[in-house]
Amino acid sequence: MKRLPKILSLVLFAGCWLNGTAEPWTAPTTPHFDTPADFVPAVFSEGAADGFWAVGGVKGNAVVVKFDAAGNRLAQRFISPEDDNSFPSVGVGSDSLLRHLADGGVLVTAPAEDADHGCVVSRLAADGSLLWQTAIANLDNDISEPCRRLELDGSGTIWVATGRYSRRFLQVVGLRSDGTIVASVAVENVMSTLIEMRADPVAAGVILAGDRISTSDTATVARALILRLNAEGAVDWAWESSNAAAVTGVQELQVSASGGIIAISSFDFSEESRTAKVDWLVQSLTLAGTLRFEQTLHFAEATRLGGTSSLDAQGLWMVLGQGDFPSQTLAARLALTGTMAAPVLIANANGCARPDEVRCLLALRHDQGLWLLVEPTQGSGAELVGLDASGSERARLSVNEDNDFGVMPDDRALGVTGGYSEPPSVHRLGFDQPSELWPRVAAIVPSRIPRWFEAFASDGAMATLNTVSTGGRSHLSFRPSETAAVSWQVELSGVALTTPVLSVSGTVVCLAGDFSEFDPVQWQNVLHGLVQCWRRSDGSVFWQGSHALDQAETFKTITALDDGRVVAINGQFRSVLHRVIGSSGQLLAEQNLPELAGSEYAPNQLFSVAFNAAGEALLISFDNVTSISTLHRVRSDGSERFRVPIEGGGLGWAVFAAADSAILFGNAVARYASTGQRLWRHELATGVYDSALGTDHVWLALQFEGGGFFGDPPPQDWVLMGLDLGTGNERWRRTFSEMFFQWAQIESRSGNRLAVLQTEDTRLRLRIVDGADGRLLREQTDGCGGLFCDLRSFRLRDGDLARARLDTFQATEGWGVSVMTLAAASADLPTVRADQDGVSGAWYAPWSSGQGLVIDWIASGQTLFAPWFTYTTAGGNDPSALRWYSLQGVLAAPSTVATLDILSNEGGSFGVGVTAARRVGSAMLNFESCDRANLRYQFDAAENDGATGLVTLSRLTPGVACSPSGATAVAAVGSPKAFDTSFEGSWFEPQSSGQGLMFTLIPAAETLFATWFTYDPAAAADDPAQQHWFSLQGQYGAGDQVTVSILRTIGGAFDLLATGNTRVVGTATITRTACDHLTLHYQFDDSDVAAPFRGLAATKELLRIGGCE
Repeated sequence: MKRLPKILSLVLFAGCWLNGTAEPWTAPTTPHFDTPADFVPAVFSEGAADGFWAVGGVKGNAVVVKFDAAGNRLAQRFISPEDDNSFPSVGVGSDSLLRHLADGGVLVTAPAEDADHGCVVSRLAADGSLLWQTAIANLDNDISEPCRRLELDGSGTIWVATGRYSRRFLQVVGLRSDGTIVASVAVENVMSTLIEMRADPVAAGVILAGDRISTSDTATVARALILRLNAEGAVDWAWESSNAAAVTGVQELQVSASGGIIAISSFDFSEESRTAKVDWLVQSLTLAGTLRFEQTLHFAEATRLGGTSSLDAQGLWMVLGQGDFPSQTLAARLALTGTMAAPVLIANANGCARPDEVRCLLALRHDQGLWLLVEPTQGSGAELVGLDASGSERARLSVNEDNDFGVMPDDRALGVTGGYSEPPSVHRLGFDQPSELWPRVAAIVPSRIPRWFEAFASDGAMATLNTVSTGGRSHLSFRPSETAAVSWQVELSGVALTTPVLSVSGTVVCLAGDFSEFDPVQWQNVLHGLVQCWRRSDGSVFWQGSHALDQAETFKTITALDDGRVVAINGQFRSVLHRVIGSSGQLLAEQNLPELAGSEYAPNQLFSVAFNAAGEALLISFDNVTSISTLHRVRSDGSERFRVPIEGGGLGWAVFAAADSAILFGNAVARYASTGQRLWRHELATGVYDSALGTDHVWLALQFEGGGFFGDPPPQDWVLMGLDLGTGNERWRRTFSEMFFQWAQIESRSGNRLAVLQTEDTRLRLRIVDGADGRLLREQTDGCGGLFCDLRSFRLRDGDLARARLDTFQATEGWGVSVMTLAAASADLPTVRADQDGVSGAWYAPWSSGQGLVIDWIASGQTLFAPWFTYTTAGGNDPSALRWYSLQGVLAAPSTVATLDILSNEGGSFGVGVTAARRVGSAMLNFESCDRANLRYQFDAAENDGATGLVTLSRLTPGVACSPSGATAVAAVGSPKAFDTSFEGSWFEPQSSGQGLMFTLIPAAETLFATWFTYDPAAAADDPAQQHWFSLQGQYGAGDQVTVSILRTIGGAFDLLATGNTRVVGTATITRTACDHLTLHYQFDDSDVAAPFRGLAATKELLRIGGCE
């Protein structure tokens, strides 16, 4: 199954899919915020009256920020869900392109994270919310092809050019305003080399410029070529230079409504586009492709063309270079007539400063002046220079060469100063005035703590260690319980611990880790080891064992025992130090353990340690000379209890088990007695991911069968297994098939119940399993509280409270720490009868909003009918990815579980004809409350990629009275209304059965909500099912008629991605003529986003399934 790349964060759509009820997983604490950080702009959008956008970095993560015209931050959105070093630390986001839109929103591109796609284009609203994102596929999957140009034409069509190099584009892609790809053109099919692309400013289309190379028996000739693609990607017209004096190729292209097309071509074209030439050609064309003139620009000496400004009614600026290093940099105005003014020399400029190493960065001012970045002849970095219309220098500022600059509506420029040796900042620069620091643009951006460690004592007390991003500071906090206020906190100034170990007992909090500190005498960072304890009562230092290290320690751990003692072990390359600290903070014992250290030139590797309540330790070492692993058991005083080689190897960590034994895990599982004797070993086909112990069981979560977690695509199955603790024999195994799996941990409860929690992109999946036989007792899916989540720890606390510590990605705060809890986590779920009117209505999963079910209970037939509005498994920002199924089954009375067929109707045509349903899978639906349900589905292997899973649904719209028993209160008899509960349900036109509408009402808001499952008007090659669906929404009144909007939602993926890409595509007028009859008149808009329904209108007479019941 192909999955969309995770580039930008996802959003919960709150358009036609309204807010549902709260989920049972809750966040008991507020987010843990880090120190705010400066935003460093790397790329600016165009300035407008409502402000501008900028892409830049916050703590190494890319973020898009909206500012008003005065520089005040209005909105922000982090755009990289994974800190995968896609962006450099300086100039973060410099690979992105921005286009400010008239409604205050923005288009932004970012590099893709998978091999199939070069970049992703995203559309943000003015408030920073994500409307849609579209992945642009590579032509050649071996090499990524990021977006190099982003243009918007006069009709609103978006054009993207991709390529491996900045000025050698490979394909041109056109997108509608809703992100649907409408054109994709491989450059090699229309021209030899594409150098530049500009959108048509007045109509739908794009202008391309480069060359066409022809080869004959005698010569290879290149000619400048300019052509226009229409909105569908077809060539409207093409103009090729007929100049036979020399080989030519377009190097610069500018287009405007007032100036038409101006291109500048080189003679003797070669692969080096910046080759100096004495003569250059200027071509002027109308937007219709008619040549105005082609004439030569002659220079006294060889001249390089560095770049051109945008084109206005008078012409454009050219930036030129002459001579070798240090070269001269000149600027000259080129009029629309092709006349060039005398070039002016730019002082202290050795050519352009070019972040993309190809084109000069320059911007035209409204007064025909110019801003540009140059490389100074003397000094480093870059210079932001301002020229007036005559070419006189009026402003200059030293700036960071890796960052773009911005131009505000008042023609003042924003430049980024500082960088590597000093903190970056933003300055505003105008003509004939000193630059001013603009701290509002270098805005303080809130973000959450990215590193968090925690430990719990046996009495529930909690210690946390967090490391903030600024200044390398760490904070250690203690509280008597997770929900209690912090009792004390200490700051470890200048200490950013790596791989810390935290332990809490009834009396102390202990911490072990290492950190680096700058030594001004040695002028280098010196590594230190920190091993320290604090008293729980007041946070005072109980014991401290910090020490300087000659080199990084290979192992470090500490445990605080309930008898008041502390045991600390530090493993270095040449020694292993074991220390015991008494209850008064005194050092009771300290000794080296040479048998664990290995030789001086071949030190052992220490893999893991586990302590029991008495302070004894289990350690596993690996001898790099003999390649033998050894299990060591060390008493609390440091003396060795036993040392035994691990037969068969492959075991990396150990835990204490019943009868003072040890369980070892890795590519096998083994049990060792307290004497060191191996009791049993159970070989595994793959590695252990997590484990839990019971009184007579060992439970294992295994990696995917037949492979590891990583691959493209990854394997789909993972295994939960139960072993007999006494014999090691397998008692049971259960294989789980997941659409996407990221992380899993298991916890055990009394009564042999296992809790298994895993993260899947935006959701948590909890399973309760009978530890004795592997039976699945309970399963649910919920949002994880973020747009992307990684599970770090999972535990079941007293009172059956599940607690998950997650790293979550938030759109407005980036990566950070969050905690989620679930009450009664392993208890059996309540049940509600499924055979009742109370379950009718719209249902959805909040973490994949933009899709869902509308349930209709048809009492006369004891039938539950539920169309399922969703997408293909691959998804995509295109109507061809729309899918719908219908769930249907006859229920006995009473029924707490609905067993349903999954049906598919395909191949129909919008509004006409009858289609037959075919069974493509099965489903089970049960309700744990009147507002929460679980849908388990299994598609046939040949349908929907054989998808299987469970989705927990929340009610979207209120239904009629619902009760666990199914008893429904009888409403008082009154005057019937056109839009009341009798209106809700399934409606269809008999002449076109196999399509129809599902209506539901929200009386409190007098809102009508409906889903319309139908087909495409005509067959399409990219949509063999020909399915389509819409939603209808609007307010109704007391009359018998209502007019509502028709909306189309695209951009989701089956049971996975949330989407906010909803657009109004028409209107519908609904008139209820009888209890079981209504008239529907629809009118689709005359707009590109309504295609292929554009302009369609008709009136339909619909009947209600179930009649007037």
